[in-house]
Amino acid sequence: GSAAVQIAKSIGAIVIATAGGPEKCALVKEKLGADYTVDYLAHPKDWPNQILKIVSKIPGREKKPGVDVIYDPIGYFTLDTKCIAWNGRILIVGFAGTPSAIDAVPANRLLLKGASLVGVFWGGSVLNEPAIVQRTWDGVFRLFEQNKNVRPLLFAQRYYGLRSVVDAMENLGSRKTYGKVVVDIQREEENSRGVAKL
Repeated sequence: GSAAVQIAKSIGAIVIATAGGPEKCALVKEKLGADYTVDYLAHPKDWPNQILKIVSKIPGREKKPGVDVIYDPIGYFTLDTKCIAWNGRILIVGFAGTPSAIDAVPANRLLLKGASLVGVFWGGSVLNEPAIVQRTWDGVFRLFEQNKNVRPLLFAQRYYGLRSVVDAMENLGSRKTYGKVVVDIQREEENSRGVAKL
């Protein structure tokens, strides 16, 4: 999600980001440049209405309720349909928040809004559309070169050595982290004269 926010901002989009908790909402605004945030933990089933309230206050959007594009790596597609605009697109990127029960979207909600549900499977694209993948990477690297605000967001806490992988994975699974989590294996190897300890 952090890369999506940065790329959207770099092409001029107004970004409303959802994040879990006030600290992560502040981080998304300060470090990634989101224009607005909604804390989905504070509004577990009502965050689509919070988004609609924000959109209604954006100049020029008063008569077009909803957002044009939703990037959803979590899997709340039915809730997404409540805040998508007419002719909007919901990008299905993953199911990180709903691994045990993948959401089935009522087709009538898409029909009534003229909306599209689009699967974005990067691994499948690599195999089936290599030319598009190459164009995408070229565009991402151009953004890196031209815009210093498009950079990977690294989690502040660093993990050192193979033993720390367990802690890193537990913190990732419990959503205590943000951005990319880095485990520095080399530091432990240097401390033990080139022999990694398990």
